[in-house]
Amino acid sequence: MILKEALRSVRNDLFRAFFFWLTFLLTTVFIFLFFNLSYEIGEEGVMTIVTVFMVIVCTVDIFFVNHFYMTSRAKDLAVRLICGATYTYLSFYLLIQVIFLLLLALPAGIGIGCALMPVINSLLGTSIMITTDAMIRIAVVIGLIIFWILLFNMSFTYKSAASMMFNMQSEMVSGKSNVLTLRGGKKAEKLKRLVLFPLYLVPLLLLVDPLKPSVICTGFCIVIFSVLVDGAWVPYLNDQMDRYITDPYQNIHIGFHRMNVRYMKKNILLVNGSTLFVYALLDQAKGSHVFSVTILLSCCMVSFLMWFAYLFQYTNEQVRRGAKLGTLLHIGYTKEQLNKILRKEVFSIYGTTLLFFAIVFVPVTASHLSRAAITLPQLALVGGCYLIPLTICMVVSLRFYNRVVDHIKTVR
Repeated sequence: MILKEALRSVRNDLFRAFFFWLTFLLTTVFIFLFFNLSYEIGEEGVMTIVTVFMVIVCTVDIFFVNHFYMTSRAKDLAVRLICGATYTYLSFYLLIQVIFLLLLALPAGIGIGCALMPVINSLLGTSIMITTDAMIRIAVVIGLIIFWILLFNMSFTYKSAASMMFNMQSEMVSGKSNVLTLRGGKKAEKLKRLVLFPLYLVPLLLLVDPLKPSVICTGFCIVIFSVLVDGAWVPYLNDQMDRYITDPYQNIHIGFHRMNVRYMKKNILLVNGSTLFVYALLDQAKGSHVFSVTILLSCCMVSFLMWFAYLFQYTNEQVRRGAKLGTLLHIGYTKEQLNKILRKEVFSIYGTTLLFFAIVFVPVTASHLSRAAITLPQLALVGGCYLIPLTICMVVSLRFYNRVVDHIKTVR
């Protein structure tokens, strides 16, 4: 009975289940390829740092998507809890769903990884083989990720009361995306902008240093960007809302964009920070072709992984936005007008993410080219592996918003 209920729940929420499965599939492929490559190169010096960082990135990506998958199931769990389900029942209910998706993703990911090995060997001009030691490391990493996911999901059901589950999604953005937010004085906000924007750009000047500080500069920019969002960008959007207070279309667009910036801040940091950090490591390749290509492939696969996590969270926000859109429809907006506002909103949040990436990517690329750490075809590969998933995610977001608008109804 519990097995049927769990699998039926996966089928009923196929969209989120598919993206959870796809994220784990891509993570498995990436871990499989990376550990076979890193084992061939060796793990001394910089390669050890890269290996540790890649494991952290894969783990964070899976946990991030799993967290939002569990949150999307919160109301379903709350209803079952109120109807008499025990915490043990709910734990097994979630356990079956997650294990089912993981069992579908794991063999498929390893199979795709094996099929890609000849392609990798062709690109590198090597004859890297799938070794037993590499497979043991892959099994350990994937096993640890699965263990912590299952432990997290069981603690999620045990510690969450029904009332908390009902309000789980709204609490996630409480204080982060509300239209009414506390503001500091105008002079204080302007001072923050005057300080933070130059502070964000100053580390990039160090890229002309012959000591190859690309990784340090990238790290500084990521940290400062995190402060910049709340300290300068959101106050600027507050001012823009005051400026366009009489323009209902522009005001709503800015309000939605501010919600997105706050809600998607962690995802912007993850997708850009992880990609830029790996990309900056090219300065440390020291002329090794295999090491350079490994870094580039890692950069591309991290970009795809993080963009899917980005899309997963943004679609959750779009679903929650349905109630607000229904209210706007009720007070006189047409669906055509809402679609126009939402298209602008989607372009704004993806454009903001791309802008942050470009501000750091362009000077780091100039530094790499000046040191002959990257070739133009390799640069095209990195750029394509960032822009292609960005474009795919943006198209999916636009279509998903159209679907949300088509299904909303006014409150009578």
